[in-house]
Amino acid sequence: MNGALLGATTFAAIGVLFLLAAIRGFTSSLYMTLFSSVANETVGLIALGVFAASLLAGVVGWRSAPRRAIAFSGMLLVGAGIVATIVRWNWGDIVLWGVAVVAGTWWMTLTHAARARGRSSPFVLGLPAAVVTDLALRAAFRTIPVSELQLPVAIAITALGALVFLAAGIAAFDGDMEWTSPGPRGAVALAAIPAVLLVGELGATVPTVAAVAGGRALGPEGP
Repeated sequence: MNGALLGATTFAAIGVLFLLAAIRGFTSSLYMTLFSSVANETVGLIALGVFAASLLAGVVGWRSAPRRAIAFSGMLLVGAGIVATIVRWNWGDIVLWGVAVVAGTWWMTLTHAARARGRSSPFVLGLPAAVVTDLALRAAFRTIPVSELQLPVAIAITALGALVFLAAGIAAFDGDMEWTSPGPRGAVALAAIPAVLLVGELGATVPTVAAVAGGRALGPEGP
């Protein structure tokens, strides 16, 4: 694996980890903060609006060159994530993680679409690596999100991830880049992968839910 491929894979994997943390942080903070005080329909509309803002990635790409668009969205993603990790305030979490979700969806879209000539998408290897790393972190910290660990530990891990993310991006995107469009195989993957990740998030990749589904979480008193 050459330096550019390693950098691109690392950049994609760490970015996906930040995006997953943002999605979980935003959805949990939104619901737990507004639960019983705001109608669920309103909470759903807020969430829909935030995720729908991912469509603005096209505007960012249209107004910026590939490297600049990726750098802007990526730094917004990790920056909002670091500040949210430090702040830890309900309303602040909603706003900061919401910004991170929007920026993260932009970053993922733009990184997938902008490539140096002859290179494949960095998510071919980066996405599986991110999922495996995410499972390992959940197991290591007993399903507690990194952003909710003891503050010094959470800041150290998040800041280290941001620095490696920055270094990998610099190493991966040092050549000329251009906007591309997916072929038939890529279009199928773009349609299928979000659904697979959603199913995994709702059960298969969540240790506690997987244990319950497999009958391993039952005590001696029965179901």
